[in-house]
Amino acid sequence: MKERSKILIVDDKPANLLTLADTLGKLDTEVIKASCGNDAIKATLNNDFALMILDVLMPEMDGYELARILRTRDETKHIPIIFMTAINSERDYVFKGYQSGAVDYIVKPYDPAILQNKINIFIQLDQQKKLIVKSNELLQKEIIERKQKDRELIQLNKSLEQRVVQRTAELANAKTDAQRANKTKSAFLADMSHEIRSPMNAILGFANVLKEQLKDKQQQKYLATILTNGQDLLALVDDLLDLSKIEAGKVEPKPSTVDIHDICGEIEQIFVWKVLEKELDFSIEVEPSIPAGLFLDRKIVRQVLINLVDNAIKFTQKGFVKLSLLQLPSKKNGFLDLFISVEDSGIGIPEDQHKIIFEPFKTQSGQDVDKYKSKGLGLSITKSLIGIMNGTIFLESVPGTGSVFNVILNDIKIVSDDREEEYKKEKPGLNNISFDKSTVLAVDDRQDNRELLNAFLKNRNLEIMEAGNGKEAVDLARECRPELIIMDLRMPVMNGYEAIKILQNDKDLKSIPVIALTASAMKEDEERVLKAGFNGYLKKPVNLNELLSEMIRFLPYKII
Repeated sequence: MKERSKILIVDDKPANLLTLADTLGKLDTEVIKASCGNDAIKATLNNDFALMILDVLMPEMDGYELARILRTRDETKHIPIIFMTAINSERDYVFKGYQSGAVDYIVKPYDPAILQNKINIFIQLDQQKKLIVKSNELLQKEIIERKQKDRELIQLNKSLEQRVVQRTAELANAKTDAQRANKTKSAFLADMSHEIRSPMNAILGFANVLKEQLKDKQQQKYLATILTNGQDLLALVDDLLDLSKIEAGKVEPKPSTVDIHDICGEIEQIFVWKVLEKELDFSIEVEPSIPAGLFLDRKIVRQVLINLVDNAIKFTQKGFVKLSLLQLPSKKNGFLDLFISVEDSGIGIPEDQHKIIFEPFKTQSGQDVDKYKSKGLGLSITKSLIGIMNGTIFLESVPGTGSVFNVILNDIKIVSDDREEEYKKEKPGLNNISFDKSTVLAVDDRQDNRELLNAFLKNRNLEIMEAGNGKEAVDLARECRPELIIMDLRMPVMNGYEAIKILQNDKDLKSIPVIALTASAMKEDEERVLKAGFNGYLKKPVNLNELLSEMIRFLPYKII
């Protein structure tokens, strides 16, 4: 007979306990009630629960404290917790719930049907766990019997084969559950990215403004620390998003005609100051015979090179870092295999660590984390991106001597170099730009972000007007007719998408270019922005060069 899953519900109000127990009673489960935190803890001593549903506000011990206590005990730390409350659904309360160890946060009144469906998932997971444990116990018993009774060998083998099929099915179900969890994680990371990027826009922006104004060397040193750590935080957020998108299968190559020689030139410029600071010999060798036009995903190839070179520089204290690209023959006519090598004279990697360093959040054993500041994401993301391009990566390394990361991208199509002429043109010196007299409307619900735009655009012959939401922006646009609007997307009263729709449908305002300025870092958000009618897109935190590069597309200017 199947053992029923047990659910613990905790609420100091008897009426709430009865209502919730009645709702869960329609499921194939045993419901155990507790009216306070101490009773709940006692219940866990004699029961194995599939799920715990906790009220938040309770006397003596609230739900958050109870959850933290349960998470400290080996017997209960892995039991899923759902908070159910009527007090608040604001982000701080929800985030506090997740910090306490919850997997979900439900606000009363709740829909019984939706709640039953959610609870049913945890019941199924618990039953699968029990089934796996039971299957393992049976398997061990049969192995013992096999040793004792050789005459049953044939029958036992058949039984084992059946159980392999069963376990395979269970693993397939577990994979489905993991994919579902990845989708939830991706959504959570996207929201957290937005919440981090929005204030970081002001922090890094004003730090760069101060960088041009401060003369005191000690203050400049403090400011450099702020900028470095801020950029490290953003890099970590971007790595987490990249990893999440790769795990969710959302990264697909979008090849176009690219010049690998140009990309290598960019790599040299990106790392010129890092290698000078560490006094390293940095060289790039690209075989001249490699064609200018290759059909590749420029963004992915560029990211792979950046990650590998950055990794080499990070773990090399003296000596050299060398990037090499060679052309290898392909079996297909009109194609080539591209060989990429990044060699360094750094600390090296023991052979037993060669596989581990490509796993997410894993670093070389014994590595000084404070010294190298490695999060264990760069190489994992790099390997996944190479796999997306149908390539392979392998490592040669000797501890204390250095490492060589080799990449082979197979069957790269050779095409003519048909890049846009605009791509070939050099951009003007942005620091020397002065706009013709124009009015710019800055729209953001955060005052600090509006002040940052004012600081960036000071002394550039522009009049800056401000609006705190989309409605104010539309009203000011009708009244003052600015030459350009820079608008945030997430705002109260009226968001950016609602505002652009009104502007686009007004014959007098639709000609005003609008640049979206958003803290969202997801690729699909950029596509949505452009489809909505925005003329440009900037991602927070924005720097001065990015801002000016976008603005010169819409406003007349001169080089001074």
